[in-house]
Amino acid sequence: TRDSSASPSSESTSTRRARGVLDAFDVDGDQYEPVLLVTLGYPAEEAADVENERKYRRPVDEIVHYDEFDPVESTELPEDAVAEAAADD
Repeated sequence: TRDSSASPSSESTSTRRARGVLDAFDVDGDQYEPVLLVTLGYPAEEAADVENERKYRRPVDEIVHYDEFDPVESTELPEDAVAEAAADD
């Protein structure tokens, strides 16, 4: 959880950055703690992973949040996607 009473000079750099992410995306710091932030861009022209196909791809609206964080109800993969992945192994 975020401690709003802590003075900025006593916070570590990572704590200030985490607070900045929470504030920038309007995330409730009592329920969520930022662990990873992925930035996206354009792939390199000869990137090795550009041609890799995935067995299951989540819909964009489940993973991309614009302006504020709005979590989806379930983070579990659909059963048919799990069954297909197990059958391919």
